[in-house]
Amino acid sequence: MKAEDFIIVDLDGNKVEGVLTPSIETPLHTAIYRVRSDVNVVVHAHAPFATAFGMAEIEIIPLQVEMFLYIPNGVPIVPFELPG
Repeated sequence: MKAEDFIIVDLDGNKVEGVLTPSIETPLHTAIYRVRSDVNVVVHAHAPFATAFGMAEIEIIPLQVEMFLYIPNGVPIVPFELPG
């Protein structure tokens, strides 16, 4: 990613900065901010390995000390939903 790939939206999902179009998931991202005052940023990404594990329905388990600190129970598999 490059700096110009980032966009900034307000809590209503209106683009404030950037040239790209906000994700169809922007309403979900802004809802997170509204209900979680401890969240400072949402990064929408499609990490190839995480995507592959999810598609294969293989849960990602913690393998490093840092992972145990932040996701001690691993990354659960959630049912598929259409974007948006």
